[in-house]
Amino acid sequence: MVFFKLASGRWAFMMVMCLTLAPTWSVFGESISYTSGAESIFGDSTIYGDTLLFSPTAFSSSCSGADGVNMADGLLRVWITSPTGIENVSVQEGGAWFFFGPGTAATQAYVGAHAAELVITQVDGLPVVGDPLIIVPGTMDFSPSSSAVGSRTFNATEPVDPAGWQGTMLFDDLGATLAGTPYQGELVTGAMLVFDDILATASEVGTVAYIDKKWISITTSPQPDSVPEPGTLVLLAAASALGLIYRLRKRSKTN
Repeated sequence: MVFFKLASGRWAFMMVMCLTLAPTWSVFGESISYTSGAESIFGDSTIYGDTLLFSPTAFSSSCSGADGVNMADGLLRVWITSPTGIENVSVQEGGAWFFFGPGTAATQAYVGAHAAELVITQVDGLPVVGDPLIIVPGTMDFSPSSSAVGSRTFNATEPVDPAGWQGTMLFDDLGATLAGTPYQGELVTGAMLVFDDILATASEVGTVAYIDKKWISITTSPQPDSVPEPGTLVLLAAASALGLIYRLRKRSKTN
């Protein structure tokens, strides 16, 4: 393509010079960017450093009386990018639950994270193309703990923990997920987090069941080996520009 030919030689030199003269940037606490595709049930979001925090105000499930059943379902999708590479992504959430009335084990409150996965969308600053997708499965561990995988069901015969419930899910060592793929040895610079978050309740005659989600946070750790010293940022930016030109030309020849 014409662009790839022009990007070599004189134009590549000019690009490097522009990057060399450009101001440096901070990678500490500002190395991660988020784009949220979450449903409104997750509420407003705020970024603290490399953490994205949701504060839902209406993500709850409650029911009362005979054969009462209720469910609240929310799909969370968050795109994560980092020019310095992504080492791991940690997801945490928490809420409360309680029961009223002389219920049995049939009066329940449920929380679960289903179809949880992290899809690698970008490597070394370029989109991942081809099939199959690089997908990292995840499992949410809940406390107070239980034997269930990816969910927790509380019932009216159990004591209610005043600290509420908490869930934790970790996608670790993302660079290792590229092993055996055409991107082996490169940096994961973009990913999409997606999972189905569910709350549900069931009640009996004379009982009330309630559960809610009060917060959910997503914390991304940049690749530690890729965080450069301040004096080398400009040189790395120039090298990345040349590498981008080379990879684009290489890919255009193979298409």
